[in-house]
Amino acid sequence: TPRAAAVGAGVMVPATLALVALHGVLAPGLVAVVVAIAAFEFAIVSAIPLGTDLVAGAPARGVAVMFTAGTVGRALATVTATRLYERHGMAWPSLLAAGFGAATVVAMLVLDARRRAGRSAVLVR
Repeated sequence: TPRAAAVGAGVMVPATLALVALHGVLAPGLVAVVVAIAAFEFAIVSAIPLGTDLVAGAPARGVAVMFTAGTVGRALATVTATRLYERHGMAWPSLLAAGFGAATVVAMLVLDARRRAGRSAVLVR
């Protein structure tokens, strides 16, 4: 559901921000990474059912669109995060992740509001 995905992303944001502050200290930094990864995975898995609503009358196509967009997004973020890490260290990629997480929270809450108002989430008819 959108709210579950928003919760996962919402937990990821403070975890990645903690990583910004704690990346130089092993134990707390590892805890922040584990929490961030677990929250990210929870958000992704929670969003999978949303893909079935993306293309009207074609749930499999909607899931395919979602997975394709996710793969492209991860590829682009990986290149960007790697360059940030190489040039500036761990803090900047963590800030990038926090920003994307915050954007996800907003998008999922908007989607949830649309669904509750009876408006469609279909992108392609």
